Amino acid sequence: MWMPVELVTEVFETVSGVPKIIKTHTHKVLGEKQSMKRTEHFSMLKVGQKPAATFSIWAAEFQEANVAATVNGSERVFEPTKLICGGIHYKIERAYNDGGDMIELNCSKIM
Repeated sequence: MWMPVELVTEVFETVSGVPKIIKTHTHKVLGEKQSMKRTEHFSMLKVGQKPAATFSIWAAEFQEANVAATVNGSERVFEPTKLICGGIHYKIERAYNDGGDMIELNCSKIM
């Protein structure tokens, strides 16, 4: 079932070795919440991440959420790192695209 999803992209700069968020950009898209595949679930657990959900969205819409900015004197492209769906905030742990039109976002809940 497709539902509204917000992709959150944070632009940050590093000051004295500490990252500081200087701009937050949200991009509204439609996404489909899917059950997480068993291999993805256990792969996330192995590296200490807490798997919560997988969302499928159009790859082109994920690209539209990228933000280009000049930070610390260099041009960078920032990808979405968070996702909000149904009032629940998620951290995007992995974005996977097998070359098709859709991209899978494996997420953990932000507490």
